[in-house]
Amino acid sequence: MENRIGIFINPKSGHGKGSRIQRMLTDARARDPLLKNRVTAICATPASPAAIPAVIEALKGCDIALVCGGDGTVHQMADLIVRHAPETALAVFPLGTGNDFARQLGPRQKSVITHLQKIAVAPSFGMVDVWALNGELLFTNYVSFGFDGWVLSLYQSALKYLEQTGFFGFAFAKKMLFGLVGLWALLFHAKRAPMADGTPLSVIIGNLAWYGGGSRFGAGGKPDDGAIELMKLPGNGAFLRMAASRFIPALAPLAATHEPPLTLAFIDAVPLQVDGEDYSARFATVRSFTVTRAGGIKVCA
Repeated sequence: MENRIGIFINPKSGHGKGSRIQRMLTDARARDPLLKNRVTAICATPASPAAIPAVIEALKGCDIALVCGGDGTVHQMADLIVRHAPETALAVFPLGTGNDFARQLGPRQKSVITHLQKIAVAPSFGMVDVWALNGELLFTNYVSFGFDGWVLSLYQSALKYLEQTGFFGFAFAKKMLFGLVGLWALLFHAKRAPMADGTPLSVIIGNLAWYGGGSRFGAGGKPDDGAIELMKLPGNGAFLRMAASRFIPALAPLAATHEPPLTLAFIDAVPLQVDGEDYSARFATVRSFTVTRAGGIKVCA
């Protein structure tokens, strides 16, 4: 049976690279009989609630959804797939800064056209667990409380103004800016995650083997084992070791595996991010968080 492929692109990803890829894929489908027969839709990911129904219909019309974007885009599209098109498999061509979900799927083709052709001719399938935070917010990668969420909030505020210069639209510059913001916060203004039994710098609940753009997360967890990993970073040293583990894996702190549900309680407001998206404002008045398994999502590499 031939798989029908829908392509969903964040046009803003990669400093406009998403828009160029959308034009490239449209031209390739017109020229290539294989892609013309397999690709059912090429459209942008929803930028507003009004665009969501059309994207859902496109998802329902394909067997594989190739998502071109970063972890935030994958977060958005995985939510729509799980809720509205659960039989559709998720494939990813990474265009973001961290790309942890794409890293989990394994090495990618350098060209999006080659990647698409591989999926069309010889797809391989697996599963990734999907989790719910307080029964409402679905995620596949991680939830982080404390310092990480604070740094993301600061970074996005800084990027909003600095992107006007043009320089900070490039991926390398964004990574450099994120690192500088994180270093400044670590040295001078590190918000923590206050709990009844201590005040760790960060509390991370993770599903994948990587975190924050390639740092190692734990040792034994798998993305489809029905369990979730918990890591508490007590201070600056532990956080720096995890950050350095992308270069030296042995430095990674160990995460403890937990069967769901997993509940954490904080004694004060805590910044948080979910799959690389800042949700601090949405949960500003919430002090107790429970993670439950919401099922799984079929993935394609």
